Amino acid sequence: MKFFDQKLLISLAMLLLATASARGAFAQSLPVQPPAQESPPLKTEAGALAEKRPARVLFEEARSYVDRKFAEFNKQKVAYD
Repeated sequence: MKFFDQKLLISLAMLLLATASARGAFAQSLPVQPPAQESPPLKTEAGALAEKRPARVLFEEARSYVDRKFAEFNKQKVAYD
């Protein structure tokens, strides 16, 4: 009976040691620091022009984008997906 108790005690000790050492294995990694902020790019003429156009013009341009691309693909005989 004494051999069985020792074997059980050693098994429980090993199990306790394994669970205690595995506890840190599931921890989350440290958060990744974003790169240092660079200064914003200077406005180009195209960027300044886009800001001066009214919202209605920009909306119409965005709305007609798919139709223009579809026509361009048909002209180039590219499959549209």
